[in-house]
Amino acid sequence: VVQHLLQHGTALWRQAIVHTLRLDIHRLARHRVASHVVRTAFAHCPRAETRCLVDALRADPVELADLAHHHCGSFVVRDMR
Repeated sequence: VVQHLLQHGTALWRQAIVHTLRLDIHRLARHRVASHVVRTAFAHCPRAETRCLVDALRADPVELADLAHHHCGSFVVRDMR
């Protein structure tokens, strides 16, 4: 449902979802299902919103390096632009 809202929802919905994802981005990026939502946000949200998520992921370099080696998180890191 959340992925569908990111793909087809209004800009207001996308902003609200990105704001919520940003609050716990590292944990969500490691989750088997939630990591797909984060990746969908990267693919379908405007540049400013994805930049917000990328900045949150890059805030802690140690956490980002750990995420890059995680079986789900590695796909999120790969999709960061």
